[in-house]
Amino acid sequence: MRSSELRFARWSEIDFKSALWVIPEQREVIEEIKRSGRGTKMRRKHYVPLCNQALAIFEELKNLSYDVSGNNGFIFTGCYDAMKPISENTIDKALRKMGYDTKTALCGHGFLTLACRALIESGIWLEDVVKLQMSHIEKIMSVPPTRIKR
Repeated sequence: MRSSELRFARWSEIDFKSALWVIPEQREVIEEIKRSGRGTKMRRKHYVPLCNQALAIFEELKNLSYDVSGNNGFIFTGCYDAMKPISENTIDKALRKMGYDTKTALCGHGFLTLACRALIESGIWLEDVVKLQMSHIEKIMSVPPTRIKR
């Protein structure tokens, strides 16, 4: 996930029955929260399949953050104000607390690059399919259906 897609994630985007996270082109703007209307990078709906482990984590998070102070919007709420999302610095700060140097070793955005490289190098997925899912390209011009792995 891109940092802003994750930060501004909302419960209404998670479809537990279909195991799918649908990130809209643009999100509803919330006053006093900068960039809260950010949706996907390519300005098209982004479909993220969720594995069983991700669904379990979301279920656990829902018990912790859902309907806190009447908030059923953000999945990842701020620690000082449950009506706001986590800070853009939260992920990197957590990595620094774990001992990583976020300037030279690993940063939150680096997970996107790591996942992209690992999926391409696995040989299971076509590079264009991975780049499409990572929002690095807008669309695939033509890929024979037999070449797309599931």
